[in-house]
Amino acid sequence: MSNESIAVQIGQAWKSYREGRSDAAVNEFERILKNHADDADANYGLGLAQQALGMKEAAAQSFKRALEVVSRVEPTSQEERDRSMMLTRMIKQRLEELGSGAQQG
Repeated sequence: MSNESIAVQIGQAWKSYREGRSDAAVNEFERILKNHADDADANYGLGLAQQALGMKEAAAQSFKRALEVVSRVEPTSQEERDRSMMLTRMIKQRLEELGSGAQQG
């Protein structure tokens, strides 16, 4: 499976989430993560969809996994550093909303 097809799949999952179809988004993100467990965007998206469905514990675990993935990747450009910093900040905010704190990173 090429990176392009992964990007397309993630885009479809995000589309489901934006359209308010969080249950479909959860299924799509979970399917992606079966083969790409270290995709920070898919883990973060899964957490958002789970949070929207009231699945607080599952959402917290997904956000923590996304934070773990982001913290392991060494950015090679300023653009990647900026994106990593932004994603880290967003994940920590979500964890705080859930009362889970952001112990990592």
